[in-house]
Amino acid sequence: MRRLFRLIFLVVLGLVVGLIGYEAIMFVRVSFLRKSNPSSTSLIDTRIREAEAKGQQPRREQAWVPLEKISPNLQRAVLAGDAWTQLLTSLPGYAPVREPGKVLRMTEALPWWRYRTPHARPANRSVTASA
Repeated sequence: MRRLFRLIFLVVLGLVVGLIGYEAIMFVRVSFLRKSNPSSTSLIDTRIREAEAKGQQPRREQAWVPLEKISPNLQRAVLAGDAWTQLLTSLPGYAPVREPGKVLRMTEALPWWRYRTPHARPANRSVTASA
C-alpha cells in the first residue's frame, strides 16, 4: 500500500514539475517578444514557400502595429481562427483547400462528415403556418 502511495506521489510530482518547467519556458519565449518583434510569422513563412513553389520571387512587406491600435474584435478573431485551424488539421481525414479562394463544403473538407439536424425536414416539403 505504501508503494502505491509513493508511486502516485511521484507521478503527481513529475506532472507538477513538468508543468512548471513548461510554463517557465513559455514565459522566457514570450518575454523576448515584449522587447523585440519576431523576424517572421508562420503565415509569412507559408506565403514565402507558396511563392517559391510557383517559381516566383517572394515579396515581403511587414509593418508592426502596437497591440493597442488593433481592434479587440480582430484580436479575438485571429485567436479563434488559429484555434479552428489547429482543430481542423488535427481531425483524421481532413483535406485542406487546394485552390486559393475556393470554399469547400464540410463533406469535402471532412469526407466522413454527414451533418443532420435532429428534426430535419425533407427538402421537397413546404412548411406552412397553421391557423
